[in-house]
Amino acid sequence: MNSPHVAFLGLGIMGGNMARRLIGAGFPLAVFNRTREKAEAVAGARVALPPREAAASAGIVLCMVADDGASRAMWLGENGALAGVRPGTGLADCSTLTVGWVHELAAAAKMRGGEFLGVGLRASDDAGMLVLAHRDLILTTPLRVSSDLDEIVQASLDVVRVGFGC
Repeated sequence: MNSPHVAFLGLGIMGGNMARRLIGAGFPLAVFNRTREKAEAVAGARVALPPREAAASAGIVLCMVADDGASRAMWLGENGALAGVRPGTGLADCSTLTVGWVHELAAAAKMRGGEFLGVGLRASDDAGMLVLAHRDLILTTPLRVSSDLDEIVQASLDVVRVGFGC
């Protein structure tokens, strides 16, 4: 099976490590970071400008930024990732976000034909990641993001509704 193309938005301490793990697992990866030097530091990844470009060829788009404001900047607007996604693209935001923004983002993703997962993570260098995925009840391929990324995911838990749990 071919690995899906992945876009990763936000390459801080956690995001950068997650992106490098994806490269190590053999996933084709496009990266975007507000500071271009951080994107260029992910060896083997294609640097994309803006987030829309990273998302355009991806089957999965992951975002890991500081807060609601940074997340909005990555996803929304003419250069945001949602402007570039194709119908059926798996979308996950691993950031620490408010429930209100998660619901708004899930609705915006649905309007673009994306399959949104709100994701909470527990990461460690030696144990991989524990993924707690919140999904919309009408998701057509439940937890596709975690199953496609099983090379880096330690375990996953489906908690059914976007914005509840974690």
